[in-house]
Amino acid sequence: MEKNIERKIKELRSDSSGEYTSDPFLQLCRDEGIERHFTVREKLPQNWVTKRMNRTLLEKVRCMLSNIGLSNFFWVNVLAYACHL
Repeated sequence: MEKNIERKIKELRSDSSGEYTSDPFLQLCRDEGIERHFTVREKLPQNWVTKRMNRTLLEKVRCMLSNIGLSNFFWVNVLAYACHL
């Protein structure tokens, strides 16, 4: 993602469900200087904003790809554009 947006990721926020809590991934974040923040697992108030934003972004990407008639090959580019908007 850093190469696509030409900016450094400084902080990563996720719930504690396990996908992003593995030792190799945490070590990679430490090596790259990425600060980690974990929310309480399965607590809707803490995770709602993040989950809703992810859903909104995915809906935007699907709509843009569908309306423009692009293949999924452009998914990353459309996602970056949706984030920019």
